[in-house]
Amino acid sequence: MKKLAAAVLTALAFASPLAMANAPAAAPSAVDQRTAAAVKDMLEGMKYRDTMKALMTELTAQLPQLMQQSVEQELDRQNLSDAQRKEVMALIQQKMPELVATVRQSLEDPKLIDEIMDRMPALYARYFTTAEIVELARFYKTPLGAKTMQVLPQLTAESMQIGQQVVAPRVQALQQRVMHIMQGGATPAK
Repeated sequence: MKKLAAAVLTALAFASPLAMANAPAAAPSAVDQRTAAAVKDMLEGMKYRDTMKALMTELTAQLPQLMQQSVEQELDRQNLSDAQRKEVMALIQQKMPELVATVRQSLEDPKLIDEIMDRMPALYARYFTTAEIVELARFYKTPLGAKTMQVLPQLTAESMQIGQQVVAPRVQALQQRVMHIMQGGATPAK
């Protein structure tokens, strides 16, 4: 049972917010000094460091709940009896504070934001010219740019909720069609 709990905890660790990216980002490539300076200026105008600190704080506050959900999802994939599930959950609950502390320590590392910001010039240079980055930097220093940065996280969160609300009924209908097919029925019409 301890092996199963260890496997679930390992899966949980790799499903944590630190590992949520679908694919590793490309290593930073060389960017000319003017572009790098423009991106740095833009990030300052965006108050990127403060935004990232706030995001990390919010994420660390949600860690126990996120990790609990991940554990439960992983256990749902296992074919366990109620007794086995309770035993594994007890072991995991015992280790959860240590696991949360480990992930929290990684997220609160002061070098983390620096490392992210060091990669931004290459990212922005792939999609914007230096002149466009300079314009973005100017924009983010305006009142409208500041407001955009202030409301963007909420807009993004609410947009995601709308997307989930629209997609959820379609997923349920799709699950029903798949179950029908798996049970030997013909592909139902849309």
